[in-house]
Amino acid sequence: MNIMHVSVIAATLSLGLSACQVLPQRATTEAPASLQAPEGQKFMFELAAKGVQRYTCKGLANNGGFAWTFVAPQADLYQVSGAKTGDHGAGPYWAMADGGRIVGEVVAKADAPDANAIPWLLLKVKSNAGSGAFANVKSVQRVATTLGKAPATGCDATTEGSEIQVPYTASYNFLG
Repeated sequence: MNIMHVSVIAATLSLGLSACQVLPQRATTEAPASLQAPEGQKFMFELAAKGVQRYTCKGLANNGGFAWTFVAPQADLYQVSGAKTGDHGAGPYWAMADGGRIVGEVVAKADAPDANAIPWLLLKVKSNAGSGAFANVKSVQRVATTLGKAPATGCDATTEGSEIQVPYTASYNFLG
């Protein structure tokens, strides 16, 4: 084997390894059986989210008490490499820098392994706009959550109408 063949093989291996690092073949965190996407859908890619879950203090009509009520997520999305690539917000929606945007609807929930974390979810995509990475996404799994739960206290008549932001992180698996 001459030097040229070795260089071509090394370049091919390097490109192959780079592709594996950019587009993992499997999710970092697998969802439980109760949150599996419909038959035929496969893992496409994963994004990490870091942001807040927003809650408003509201009076409860049925018992006269008060409780923190979920408003929306507000988070930045990151590739596995750490590069910021989009955002996540009310709807819920996920938007990428490539112009793609999806809106999801929760179809299943599972308690997070960490009791202090928001639940893991399976969402179906109910609308898909643009092209790019989201073009063929049909389902989203929220897994590996940390924090984000509404506080158990601090919502009463004196704080009614106020909003709080609770930090959270999660991984989102996109399937299609």
